[in-house]
This record gives sequence, structure tokens and C-alpha cells, in this order.
Amino acid sequence: MFESANLKHQVDKAAYHREQAKLRRALLDAQYDVKQRAGFPVLILIAGVEGAGKGETVNLLNEWMDPRHVQTSAFFEPSDEERERPAHWRFWRALPPKGKIGIFYGAWHTMPVIQRVMGEVGEGEFARQIGEIQRLEKMLCDEGVLLLKYWFHLSKDQQKERLKSLEKDPKTRWRVTDLDWRYFKLYDRFTHGDINRREFLDRLAELAGSSGGAMALLPLLKNDYAKAETVAANDQRLTSETASYDAADTRMSGYLVRLKAKAKCPAVLVVHENRGLNGHIRDVARRLALEGFLAFAVDGLSPYGGTPDDDDKARDMFSANIKPEETAPRMAAAVPFLARYSASTGSVGLVGFCWGGGIANRVTVLSPGLKAAVIYYGLQVPAAQVPAIRAPLLLHYAGLDERINAGIADFEAALKANDKRYTIYVYPGVNHAFNNDTSSRYDKTAAELAWGRTISFLKDHLGTPT
Repeated sequence: MFESANLKHQVDKAAYHREQAKLRRALLDAQYDVKQRAGFPVLILIAGVEGAGKGETVNLLNEWMDPRHVQTSAFFEPSDEERERPAHWRFWRALPPKGKIGIFYGAWHTMPVIQRVMGEVGEGEFARQIGEIQRLEKMLCDEGVLLLKYWFHLSKDQQKERLKSLEKDPKTRWRVTDLDWRYFKLYDRFTHGDINRREFLDRLAELAGSSGGAMALLPLLKNDYAKAETVAANDQRLTSETASYDAADTRMSGYLVRLKAKAKCPAVLVVHENRGLNGHIRDVARRLALEGFLAFAVDGLSPYGGTPDDDDKARDMFSANIKPEETAPRMAAAVPFLARYSASTGSVGLVGFCWGGGIANRVTVLSPGLKAAVIYYGLQVPAAQVPAIRAPLLLHYAGLDERINAGIADFEAALKANDKRYTIYVYPGVNHAFNNDTSSRYDKTAAELAWGRTISFLKDHLGTPT
């Protein structure tokens, strides 16, 4: 919901400063009006994502109002004493009296949502807790409480840009710690299947200091596929279809797209990340098609019913079913399929990302007919398999990707020892998945540079449409 909202609205500083004095007076007048009438209390709930300005807002409210008539309470995870009481006891005892304003930094709906997401309570218990909250709020309003609830939000890109901006300014650099970037690295481990969802949330809670902090950070870390479509699926310049072929032990299918105006195009096999054939990968295929290639994004989850829409379900399907030693030959079978395809010139290359980069490396070993291969931060093959590689390689790596980069030196030594054609680029200061523009790890500068190099490399080695 929040990622689809308009998050770009802003007030310039000059306008803010012009209105600030007027707003402060109006707020103070409203506070005294509440005090003089003494007819009802005001309760302000402040919640939202980390870094969106909740704390600054609470501080400003206390600064702008008369502190004698405002009381602020912060709520995080319940203490041992609070856990022994009814769930809303800690909120109830902090309610403001008539004529005063109460500010709750944290809200009563936070813990039930966290417990439901983490699987600690079932749907029935969750519904009961939400029902209690609704009854509490109705009772407060029936008793005359003016209840104001605020949510503070930042998009993933805004959060990332904020951190980078703070780092660049010597005056604010101290505010960005290693902990801020460790959140992103932890999510990287989760997306690559190194840890499951529960372990990820537990670890994130440790880093954030609370489960509430973990759940507030989660939306900032997850991919946003609403951003995936840089080339419209119904772009009139393109024609697309679902194509299938026989692999050694199963039937594989995928998304095949090309220019309408060209009779034959060089083909590019696209190997997806470990989220399957999602909107982002389809969009990558369309970008390749606009460059004059017959792009075929194969769904690695084809034998198991295809990629589901839900990211977490896709990851779970990968964990339960996908074995690289089985998937690589299935993907490699697409190379002769594309070479024989009626709209293909017969020249076939491939590009693989993340998990798909590792599979693509394996495909280069299995496919002597491959003409070119582009690997984005993919796990390298053992040195003993390098002699079987025939295609020239373009290898993109992220400077901060310690896990994958640990294998670069041995891989390059093997490529050199076997006189293989290759080019390596390491992009400093960026994370694994920097090319994925639906991810919080996306880096526009590095992604555009790498993509330009990718297109030039493929055109040089595969030729042009006819």
C-alpha cells in the first residue's frame, strides 16, 4: 500500500520556514484550548518505518507545545512485568487525563502484527487481538478521546539515498553506522536462501533492537516489483509468447520476446535470480528485445508448476526443489533450442543474474555452441571445469559482495591458465544485485554502466538482426 502511494510530495524549506511560526502559534493555541475546555483528552499515536522522522517529530511537538500539559510515552517490546499483565495495560496506564495531550511513540497494533507475521500466533488469535484493539479505540472515542494516528513512511530508494547523503556530509556522517548497511547484507543472505524467513526476522530483530524495529525495516529491504516494468508488457514494437522445450528429464518453458519488425535476431538466454521468472526478469528480457535480440527468459521452476507471484513462496520453492546440478543442464538445453528457433540467426548468448549468474557459469561449461556469456555476480565454477568453456565471458562483480568475490581470484587464474577470453569488471562501493532496479541494493550508476557494457559485448559476439 505505501509503495503505491505518492511519496514524492514535499514542501520546500523556504515555504516551511515562512509557515513555521504560524504553525507553532496555532499548535500552542490548540493546546491551550484543550486545556481550558478540559472536556476531553487528545491522544497522538506515532508509528512508521525507521529513519522517516518519527523521533524528530516527537521532539518538535514537545518543543513547540507547553511541556506542562503534554506527556510523551515510548513503547517498544513489552517488559517482563508488562508481559504478565493484559496486553493493553501498559498503554492504559499512560493515557492522558482530560485537558492534556498524550503522545505515544509506538502503537498498540504493532505487537499483534509482528507475532502474526513471525508465525507466533494463528489467524484466529490474530483476529481476536485486532478485535480487542478495535474495541479499545471505540471505547476511547466513546469516552471523548480525540484519537489521532500518524504513520511515517519512506520508500526503499528514499531510505537508501538518505543514508548515502548522510555519509557524504562530514557533519552527518557519524549518524550512519555499519549497522545500517548490515540490514541490507542480512536481507541478501535471506534472498539467497542461506537462512529461512524465521531466522532472518530473528536476526533482523537482533540488529534492530526489537521485533518492532525488524518489522518496520522489512518493507524497506524487500524488492518492489511495481517498479519492474521499464518496458511495457504491451509495447507495440515487440511480440512475445510462452515457449517450451524438452530438457533431459522434464519440460521447460519461459517468456520469449523479440522485435516485430525483424525476421531473425541473435538469441539471448536469460537466467533469472532465485525468485524465478518474475516481473523484473520479464522486463530485462524486453530490454534485450528492444536492443535487437531474441530474448528467452526460462522459468527454472517450470517442472514444479512455475513461478508463483509471492516472493517468499518462490524462495521456498527454490529451497525445496532446485538443485544446481539438475537446473544447469535444463537451462543448457535452451541453447540448441534457440539456435534452431525459426526467428533466430543461430547465434546464441546468455546473461545470468545472481543465482542465475552461477547457473549461467555452469551453462558455459555444458554448452560448447554458446557464442557469448554475461555473468552478473554469479558463483564461479571450479577450476577443473574451466577448460570446457568455449564462449567469451563478460563478468560483472559488486565491490561489496564478499561472498561471491571470494572466488574471483581462483576463477581468473584458471581462465588465464586455459587461455580463455574474458573481461572482469568490479564496481566499487555497490552491493550484490546492484543491477536489480526493484531492489534496495540497486545502484543506478553501476547498473547503467554494466548494462551498456553488456549490450555492446553481446552485439560484438552475436551479431545483429537481419
